[in-house]
Amino acid sequence: MIIGSTGYYNQLSGIGEDSLESTKAKKEMGKDEFLSLLVTQLKYQDPLNPMQSQEFSAQLAQFSSLEQLTNMNSTLSGIQGSITDNKQDNLLDYIGKNVKMSDDKTGEVTGVTYKNGVGYLMVGENRVLPDNVVEITLKQS
Repeated sequence: MIIGSTGYYNQLSGIGEDSLESTKAKKEMGKDEFLSLLVTQLKYQDPLNPMQSQEFSAQLAQFSSLEQLTNMNSTLSGIQGSITDNKQDNLLDYIGKNVKMSDDKTGEVTGVTYKNGVGYLMVGENRVLPDNVVEITLKQS
C-alpha cells in the first residue's frame, strides 16, 4: 500500500483533516502527542526495514528532554508565584524607607494600600507597584 506523505503523516499521527487543521494552528507538540506519534511510528514501521536503534534512542532522548523541560517549567512557574506572593506579604517592610523607582523618582514610603488584591506602596501621594522599585535605602536621620 502506497500512501502520499500527507496521508502517511495522518495515518501515523492518527488524525483526520479536521484535527489536522487544529494541529497546524497549534504548532506545538506536547509530550502526549510526541509519545503517541512515536508509538504509532513503531506500530506502522516496515518489518523488513525496522527503525535503527540509534534513531529510536534519539527519539527517546528527545521525549525525555521534553518531559524534563515541561516539569522544569512547572517548577519555575511555582517559584515565580511564591516570589510574587512573598513580595506582597513584605510590603509593610518598606514603610519608613526611601525608595528609588524605575523612572528615577525617589521618595519615602509612608504606607501601603491594596486595590483589587494588589499591594501598592504609598510614596507621597503616589501609589507605586513594588516591581517598579529599583533601590531601597534607610531613611536618613
